Amino acid sequence: MKSKKLPAHGCNHERGAEKTVISEDNSFRVHSITGDGDLARVLLTGRQRALSARELTQILGMQNLRDVSSRVEAERLKGIPICASCDSTNPGYYLAADQQELAEYLRSLRRRLEHVQATLDALERTFDRWTGQVNLFEGGILHE
Repeated sequence: MKSKKLPAHGCNHERGAEKTVISEDNSFRVHSITGDGDLARVLLTGRQRALSARELTQILGMQNLRDVSSRVEAERLKGIPICASCDSTNPGYYLAADQQELAEYLRSLRRRLEHVQATLDALERTFDRWTGQVNLFEGGILHE
């Protein structure tokens, strides 16, 4: 497992229920001061410093990789800018370094969403052909 150092000796800027720590290398990390945000406390800033889910599982003492995914989702829903890298040389989670990095991640999420939607649409058409049903998913028995 590769080792990554956390930024040292930063200055703190509080805002609301979060605290942003700006380190000497001008990166920032978001810390929750409400007891939530364990993941954001250990994530590093910038895609090149992503931590793998396996590393995060060990650092945070979690039981499995699904726990990391659940925590990522929960903290994202609270507004923490957690991004994911699928880069084969450095996959993992990281905090967006700036607006541009977050915008790039949002674009990648939209592309994934489009691909998932296309797959869903194709499989719904297949299901309709198999069952002879029409609009089963739009207000039908399988619609959530």
